[in-house]
Amino acid sequence: MADEKKGYSFRCMRCLGGRISVPRGVTTAHCPHCGQGWRITWVTPEVAKIRGRLMEQGDTDGKSGHN
Repeated sequence: MADEKKGYSFRCMRCLGGRISVPRGVTTAHCPHCGQGWRITWVTPEVAKIRGRLMEQGDTDGKSGHN
């Protein structure tokens, strides 16, 4: 999946609706299908992986046990 000139592409973990292409060194990306933002890390200079969801202001991961 790695492309020497473009960077890397992977599937969105939320919608699986297609591939997200990211240029090398980019640390965030948004899915063009569902709009979900992702934090990206580079395992090697050629291989990227999703670290987690980008949290927009006001978003939560659900109820917290810490009140």
